[in-house]
Amino acid sequence: MIGAEGPDGARPLPHSLAKSADDGLPDPELEAALYAWATAEGDTAAHQRAVVEAFRKARVYVPAVAPEPDKLGMIALRREDGMTAVAAFTGIDRLVAWRPDARPLPHVGAVVASMAADEGHLVCMLDIDGPITATLPIANLLDD
Repeated sequence: MIGAEGPDGARPLPHSLAKSADDGLPDPELEAALYAWATAEGDTAAHQRAVVEAFRKARVYVPAVAPEPDKLGMIALRREDGMTAVAAFTGIDRLVAWRPDARPLPHVGAVVASMAADEGHLVCMLDIDGPITATLPIANLLDD
């Protein structure tokens, strides 16, 4: 859980970006890599590597909800077999379309991968409701 102040002592939500200005739109390089991978035929390994490299550098959004008034927690997805995944979105509109009550926390993809690994998640589900959904293994997203 990430602590968050209430309206009295509001403080900015944590993020891993060097700049505060953000238009909320998908990163063009990541978007292009996802499209190339989704439409590729034959051996797509090079396309998948391009998505991983673009993800590591891109600003993505992790959805968070407030389970308690003074706490903010990242949303994790859990399969029936217990495996968990972190959800991430390339743009705010895609996150809000999936879960309107979630708050978008902006992070660089490499930071999302590191946080997910620390929490024991095995995959990152990117843009769950599309337009292109990608399942990215956390191990592949971590810097070599």
